[in-house]
Amino acid sequence: TLQIPFPGHPATLTVKHNDAFLYALMTVQDDRPAGGIQCCSATIFFDNNHNGVRDPGEDAMGFGPGNQGSDQFFVVDAGTGLPIYRDDRLAGGTADTVNAGSYDAATGRLILEARKPLCSADDAHDFCVKAGDTLGFTVEYFSSAGTVSDYPTAPDDFAHFADLVISPSPAADLAVKS
Repeated sequence: TLQIPFPGHPATLTVKHNDAFLYALMTVQDDRPAGGIQCCSATIFFDNNHNGVRDPGEDAMGFGPGNQGSDQFFVVDAGTGLPIYRDDRLAGGTADTVNAGSYDAATGRLILEARKPLCSADDAHDFCVKAGDTLGFTVEYFSSAGTVSDYPTAPDDFAHFADLVISPSPAADLAVKS
């Protein structure tokens, strides 16, 4: 479990895994999401081989309430030459992220959950890790007020991503609550 000091939106991120999936649970202090807008979501950006360099194919998992799940990968756009994250499905891949989100009015916290395979058949666009591997990661949060916060660093600063070690002893019986 990691305490994240997003400015004005303290959060807690818990990441676990079993033999098949990586699970993320993030609770964030925030205002109730306004109706009709897409807000209050998080994205975890991964450095798949944790080499400190943003290489083509690096993974990103977005999650939030409603239909805000995303499964993306890093690529340099052939048309513009700009670095972007593209939805796996737009490049012939699969959307492997399952997500859920809710708001707890009693505590003023947004609860975000997501699940992603440790190794999917879409390995051109997704990481494939096993016990003992280390991913680099950073988290980006989009608040109800429209602010964006990153921890521990910005998504393009791969050299300063945190470590996410896939432990050899996986947690048991995890699920994304829907």
